[in-house]
Amino acid sequence: MISYFCCRNTLRPLKQDTASFLHQTFARTFYNRSLEVEHLTTRLKAPPQFTVLLGPPSSGKTALARHVATQTRLNNTPKFHPLIIDLREVNTSEKGSFLNAFIDDGLRTAVRDTFWGFMSNVAEVAALGVSANLRDSHPSPQKAATVFRELGSRLKPFSLSHHGERPPVLIIDEANAFKQIDDEATGAFLSFAVRITKQESKMHVIFTSSDSFFENWLKKRINPTHFNTLVVGDLPREEAYKYLLHLVETHPYLSSQNKNRLKSVNFDVPFRITGGRMFFIKQYVEQVHMSGYFEDPMDFEPTLTSCATLEDDFRGKAKTYKTKEALRVCQLLLNSNGYISFAGLTAVW
Repeated sequence: MISYFCCRNTLRPLKQDTASFLHQTFARTFYNRSLEVEHLTTRLKAPPQFTVLLGPPSSGKTALARHVATQTRLNNTPKFHPLIIDLREVNTSEKGSFLNAFIDDGLRTAVRDTFWGFMSNVAEVAALGVSANLRDSHPSPQKAATVFRELGSRLKPFSLSHHGERPPVLIIDEANAFKQIDDEATGAFLSFAVRITKQESKMHVIFTSSDSFFENWLKKRINPTHFNTLVVGDLPREEAYKYLLHLVETHPYLSSQNKNRLKSVNFDVPFRITGGRMFFIKQYVEQVHMSGYFEDPMDFEPTLTSCATLEDDFRGKAKTYKTKEALRVCQLLLNSNGYISFAGLTAVW
């Protein structure tokens, strides 16, 4: 099932069996809106589920998941017990990188939240294995399965009496990096994610991804009935306007003249330039601060950069690799599965 938190700039017919939440989303520096927070909070208070948060880059998926999972009560005790693994920090070309990152982040989290204290036992299993053939430096599927089985055995089935309304939540940020990780632990982890949510009801699992094809990749490895997808999109016009005013009011260096100008301007102008993307709205305000007010979309730096790239590609201008770019392309070739996407190559420049 797919639920839409937000839409792009206009309303679109929703797919069958979808729910619509046409309110704003969240930036990395969290900008709170109650509906999305309430929806995800309610979801995390329910029996464990496997959730995939999809959305374009810089649409606020990570900030939303982290904010909800790290909420505190009035007495400053946590509502949930989050364990966050950021795959941006994982070396996708290194064998065993995911399992090592999982254990390291678990141990660090245990310092802040004693709920995860058993991660030291999980780390011992990872270091020693259960037999000599599991003590190799690169994790085999059997060793990875043993580690995740140990973790699962330390968790209790969800109930208010066991977790005191504070269930554990595992967040895998930028989960689309699994596609590049050459790590046999990935398959064992995906099986664990299904078992710990769907079958044993012990822990919530949330994947965030800005890769529109990640869901298809995941469906080839997991029965799609075992996870739910929530889509976090761009802001509708009204919420984008509120976010612009929030940025203007809280900007520490924006001049009074520019503040007044942005507050009084017809919002159709910045909305046409930014398209409701929070990341772009923030860039727009910052560019006004640095260079002064403008209305022409072609003066917007992200637009100029995109147009220059498209123009060079269309004209077929030759591009010469410098040392840094050449090394990066070599690394892409070594890490590829037989091909390199066009987007991957253009990102080198």
